[in-house]
Amino acid sequence: MRLRPALLMIVLVTAHAPMGMAESTSAASRMGSELKRGLTDVITSPLEIPLGIQSYHEKPGFSGVRHSAGFVEGTARFLERFGSGVLRIAFAPMPGQREILPSGPKPLF
Repeated sequence: MRLRPALLMIVLVTAHAPMGMAESTSAASRMGSELKRGLTDVITSPLEIPLGIQSYHEKPGFSGVRHSAGFVEGTARFLERFGSGVLRIAFAPMPGQREILPSGPKPLF
């Protein structure tokens, strides 16, 4: 039951806020896109671990070593994506130059 208000808040923040600022400047639209990208990065970051394991699955070598290496790489990508998302969410409301933020990983979807 507590999940519904949280999901409703996420939907309202990501979908309604940019539409409500139709006459706003490009800084406001950039803020909305940064917030959406940050939320997407945080939500999809756990998917990096199984994707890392899958990327090593077909490579030659011992399966235990391959899957361990994939787990380590997936965990590193998880931390990178999660950290990037948290930074984007934290700095989304602040106007200014976005070039100081790290570019972060490519979006999964």
